[in-house]
Amino acid sequence: YGMNFRYMPELDARYGYFVVIGLMLALAIGMLLFFKKKKWL
Repeated sequence: YGMNFRYMPELDARYGYFVVIGLMLALAIGMLLFFKKKKWL
């Protein structure tokens, strides 16, 4: 089984991978700070 990624335009972006990784890191850090501020962690 496989997945067809030929028609995804975001795969042609030069820095798309790094942008996605950066967004995921920013989201994780933002959630961590939010939860610590609410004293849930």
